[in-house]
Amino acid sequence: MTRRSASPKTELQRALDLLERGQFRRAVRRLENLLPRVQDDPTLAEQVYLTMADAHLTLRDLPQTISCADSALELNPENGHAYYLLGFAHSVATNWKRAVPALRKAVALNPDQAEYYRSLGWALFNQDQADQEALVSLEKALNMAPAHIPTLTDLAMLHSQTENFDKALTYARRAASLAPSDQKTQDVLKFVTHFKQQFERLGGKPASKPPAKPSSEAEWREVIAATDDYNEVMQLWLDLHPANDIDDLNVSLQEFNDLWNSTPRPELGGRSPNQMLGR
Repeated sequence: MTRRSASPKTELQRALDLLERGQFRRAVRRLENLLPRVQDDPTLAEQVYLTMADAHLTLRDLPQTISCADSALELNPENGHAYYLLGFAHSVATNWKRAVPALRKAVALNPDQAEYYRSLGWALFNQDQADQEALVSLEKALNMAPAHIPTLTDLAMLHSQTENFDKALTYARRAASLAPSDQKTQDVLKFVTHFKQQFERLGGKPASKPPAKPSSEAEWREVIAATDDYNEVMQLWLDLHPANDIDDLNVSLQEFNDLWNSTPRPELGGRSPNQMLGR
């Protein structure tokens, strides 16, 4: 009796199961064997190429990641995750000129993905003269995922680069406290601490004072303009605007976010985050 082969959808699911178990090379081989069977089904072929791109990126096979992401985009030019994988692969290869446009497209197509904003911020940070936009993108990512370790360490490195060591240390310490066993996170904390000490030893600017207790909208805007630490100012806001219940808290946080995003800030060249994002 001839054994019937599994359906393409079943084969794809088996490959996804292998990826879940960390068997990336076996998954790639299964997906490569599946490709000829899905060429007449653009939707399924797009999924296969996208899954292959994801697996190749994990394996750090950058040429294959880029090739598979490009193939997925040929089938669907509006696939935000394919643009993300493409941009991430170019970032790993330090090809920032190609990474940034791909990640911008990913963010435009999927504006609810914190990781897309983080990756765009990191790519912009590594481009010349892009610190302001990088800060906005990374802050957006942190607002969406406040405990995301890579975003915290990226912000620590960005603020170190711009000699804002107080903020850099705040983010580095938070990341280290959330991931005490992660060596990279601890290395970032050591890096920031070392260079902050060196900076102060050489006569750098003194530590910034904590914000006062504002009461009017104008005073809140002054506080926001004086610091770029979202979490510090948000905590002050919550302390001065205690919520009665979860609905009240959500309304209060929305008010704060609207104020934060509409306030012009010196580190953004006198523009607000909304203006930086074209809103």
